Amino acid sequence: MQTRRERARASDAARLACSGLGAVLLLLGFAGFAWPSLFGMHLTNVHNLLHVVSGSAAMCVGLSGAPDAPRRFSLCFGSAYLLLGLLGFTAPGLVATFLGHRSLVNAEAMLPDTLAHLGLGGLFVAFGLRAPAPRTGLGIPETLRH
Repeated sequence: MQTRRERARASDAARLACSGLGAVLLLLGFAGFAWPSLFGMHLTNVHNLLHVVSGSAAMCVGLSGAPDAPRRFSLCFGSAYLLLGLLGFTAPGLVATFLGHRSLVNAEAMLPDTLAHLGLGGLFVAFGLRAPAPRTGLGIPETLRH
């Protein structure tokens, strides 16, 4: 069982991950408008806009005062990015269409994007899983608490 300090540290890590990774996404989104082949990726305007919006959302969650929001956001958002990464291997044409490519792009061409999505999703999920779920106290009846 985690101590209160360990729970707070894990929760702070999820909050920091949301803020930090959100800032990275935000910067990547804006930089992608200027350099569409940044880091070998295929960044379209739609792709960049998705990075800006998702990075902004992650930063808002990370900076908010809601205690469980970073954990929940990290798990949901990370799962979505992991799914997008897996689809990059299994259905690259679908991912390319979703990200705004006008022509079909094969899995090899999408590899930098796919690896970035898997890495980002994995980081978010890892921080989300490490953060403790909120304690509700529902297990002990009020009359038995001393």
